Amino acid sequence: MTRWRDEGAGRGQAQWYVVADRPATLAWLANYAAVELHPWTSRVEDTAPADLRPRRHRPG
Repeated sequence: MTRWRDEGAGRGQAQWYVVADRPATLAWLANYAAVELHPWTSRVEDTAPADLRPRRHRPG
């Protein structure tokens, strides 16, 4: 699994991120409900914005 490190991350911020560069990695992230797709925000289909921030687990 490919990871990316944010060298400029401050204290208390995420420093390592998963790079979804393979279908298996994307499936792994989706299994953890870590992928939130948003509708297209432009008329030109050149990028796909996605929110990959993990949600906090709240015991119920």
